[in-house]
Amino acid sequence: MNVGFNYDKVIKNVGVKYKVPILAAKRAEVIKNNEELEKQEDTPNNKNYVNEAFKEIEENKIKAKDSKI
Repeated sequence: MNVGFNYDKVIKNVGVKYKVPILAAKRAEVIKNNEELEKQEDTPNNKNYVNEAFKEIEENKIKAKDSKI
């Protein structure tokens, strides 16, 4: 099954596997809220925000804060 991103790269970029779903969910919520504010007419209703968030994490556009600092 092809989901559009490489989960191994995602885990490597985040570092801790338990942070991955939390980071993706928070990023997906931000993407969804930003698009709702912009109210783009060309945006399809069935857009997968979580998949888009995982792609951004894989590309290292999104980074988690280190909880030790």
